Amino acid sequence: MTKPDITLERSKGVVSEMAAGIYSAHIVRGDVRDGEETKWIERSIREAVRIAKTVDASIETDDTSVEGEASSTPGGEAPAPRVEGSTEKSELDAVIEEALSGEAPPTYGTNGG
Repeated sequence: MTKPDITLERSKGVVSEMAAGIYSAHIVRGDVRDGEETKWIERSIREAVRIAKTVDASIETDDTSVEGEASSTPGGEAPAPRVEGSTEKSELDAVIEEALSGEAPPTYGTNGG
């Protein structure tokens, strides 16, 4: 039997690790029942991607491009912070809204946990 050769870009590897952590939390909680593994894996991946997009938009780093990955904003500038009490939406608010407005994760029943 041969081992599969999987090489992920750095960002995809990070999201994969996040999704595995989220998925394992669902297993520990008892959410994942036999035959439902695929939908919980997919949900965990969507949740990890949303987290990654939000983090990417909200953190400024010194390196504006890492291994061919584009910066979140032109020039590597961080989105403008939102002033508390302000009714204007910041660029970060827009990115968070966009990340969360993707395909809504299905609602699954829980076992009371």
